[in-house]
Amino acid sequence: TGVIQLSKPSDINDANQVEQAIDRISKKVMSCVQNKLADPANCHCLYPEESNNLKHVYDKVLSIHPDWKDKVVSYSDSQNTYGHNISFLGLGTQLKQQCK
Repeated sequence: TGVIQLSKPSDINDANQVEQAIDRISKKVMSCVQNKLADPANCHCLYPEESNNLKHVYDKVLSIHPDWKDKVVSYSDSQNTYGHNISFLGLGTQLKQQCK
């Protein structure tokens, strides 16, 4: 399947680093969209530091887990309260978007 279920703590930690980087830029992009600071498709361009950080974390994690590249990784937090899913395929596509 296209989903990898994570259970190893080090794998979960790696995926969580990506999720945290996504969360940081997502908050800023959502604010940009809500405040109409730019066209929604270009809001990520207003935050090059966060975009570069996300790309760096993504590349670092894929260097450790190359099999995640075209997959969704799924894991639960330490209390098994929340499920998390990250589409590395989708994220890779988004990271290729060029800013004008």
